[in-house]
Amino acid sequence: MQIYRYESALEEKMILVHVAMPSVREIREQRKIMVKKDGRMRPNWVDLQMRWDTGMITANYIKYLEDVDQEMEDSVERACDQVGDRFAHEYRILAESDITMIQIENARDVIECAKDFDLEAEERVKSALRRLPERFRPDEVASATGLGQRAVRAGTALVGKGFTSIPKNVRLDGGTLLFNLVAFDGPR
Repeated sequence: MQIYRYESALEEKMILVHVAMPSVREIREQRKIMVKKDGRMRPNWVDLQMRWDTGMITANYIKYLEDVDQEMEDSVERACDQVGDRFAHEYRILAESDITMIQIENARDVIECAKDFDLEAEERVKSALRRLPERFRPDEVASATGLGQRAVRAGTALVGKGFTSIPKNVRLDGGTLLFNLVAFDGPR
């Protein structure tokens, strides 16, 4: 299991949300790059460097909105101008407004279920998804597999692997209609 270092509660929440995203392949935290400012080389700390399944790499500065000012924006622009694609394809500031409590809670559930490492249940759920409709409830996959709660947890873990997905801004619970990405090419 990967252990991540973070310096604020906001960074922790951003890591949670992104770890549960199947499109994020790697997260590297607290990365130092050197930039020139006032004629001297100075460290510029990137909170999260992420590699996506598309191959794109983003440099993310995780800041509370109250801490985002012109100096912060200039620092990010300086890093982008001086280091550019050698470190990341895109540089951005992420704040608390970029994630919701629903995303955070769903990500916690996905990660917690993935910790089961119940590969047998996941395979049975993927097999059952081939026969289920485009949208399904967790209890339907439980019935289709005969695994009950194990199937519900495996189906939740499969969100993080890109086989199922939760509709945007919907809290995951027993009645949530999930997207079936095994039998249908749904939103990823």
